Amino acid sequence: MICPYCSRTMESGSIQSRGTIRWFSDKTLRIEWRPQASAKDGITIASCGAGPFAYALEPSFYCPECQMVMIKKEDGD
Repeated sequence: MICPYCSRTMESGSIQSRGTIRWFSDKTLRIEWRPQASAKDGITIASCGAGPFAYALEPSFYCPECQMVMIKKEDGD
């Protein structure tokens, strides 16, 4: 993938987490700090499976020049 900012080649990789990865706008405080906030207030990037060894993983691209990560959220959400 080509970086949309500097037009250099980006490195492929993945974003990984032991829990679901969600994006929240600056208007939404983190769930841990605001119990009334919930998953519906954010956009799911990658879901975490069930069980003790479950994890979330979503392909992404990194530009070492711009230090930007590009990711496309999973389908279906």
